[in-house]
Amino acid sequence: MRKFLRVFRFLLAIEAMRRAWKKFHPIRILKFISVLVLGIAALALVAVLLKKLSEKDERSEHKPSAAPKPEPVPAAAPKPKPEPAPAAAPKAKAKPEAIAQTEPSPAPEPSPAPDVAIDDESVPPAEGGTCPPSHPVKAVNRSGIYHSTESRWYERSKADICFRDVEAAEAAGFRAPGTTPK
Repeated sequence: MRKFLRVFRFLLAIEAMRRAWKKFHPIRILKFISVLVLGIAALALVAVLLKKLSEKDERSEHKPSAAPKPEPVPAAAPKPKPEPAPAAAPKAKAKPEAIAQTEPSPAPEPSPAPDVAIDDESVPPAEGGTCPPSHPVKAVNRSGIYHSTESRWYERSKADICFRDVEAAEAAGFRAPGTTPK
């Protein structure tokens, strides 16, 4: 259908040119040529715009959706199989007094992450990765970047360690956002 319209317009243009040449009036010829040039320019512009729109649609079809990915569910650890007790040995009953005298072992203290050095210049973050007011500089181990309160990513970042000031974070090996690693 489009080709037919192009051919029809072209034939109309040729007929109009024939009539214009027949009358051979210079102003009519100039008007016709200007209308013809403007028409061609408009068709070219429409073709370019359609091409850009189709490219934009193709690019948007290939992009993955921005839906959040579900977090992976950790697989349940296999239950250890109980070892069968030897049948030949008779079981000795423990005296209740002996059980009461044994004390449970104390729970081990949780240690900080192995790559986080904690001293007077740094403290571990509170719940949710927030830093206390005394140590406002957030540092992220995975990226090696620290965020001061002036950083535009300060509110979004979750700290692995909090520093008293920027100098302490740099001394611990962290770098400012937007800088290249050394």
